Amino acid sequence: MRILVVEDDPVLGMHLARGLRDEGHTVDLVGDGPTALAHLLPRCRALVTAHGGATSHGATLAREWSIPAVLGARGAGEIAEGAELFVDGAAGRVYLL
Repeated sequence: MRILVVEDDPVLGMHLARGLRDEGHTVDLVGDGPTALAHLLPRCRALVTAHGGATSHGATLAREWSIPAVLGARGAGEIAEGAELFVDGAAGRVYLL
């Protein structure tokens, strides 16, 4: 599994990343949320988060990258890796296909 660790304490981030790598995961480590989103967005076709809203950095980046986004989506953290979704950013809805 590929995991993005977002941690502003570099020492803690290195320890988290090392532990996850020891468990066999591929790990990317960044120091803050905006950097994490900038790291991910070039590979994304949509953005779904459990937190955030219309004025969040994620919303701004989604507009800049012209991708649909639903921020503050209840249950977003429970979506399985690799799940296929339909994201209706205009309606604020996420559908599991």
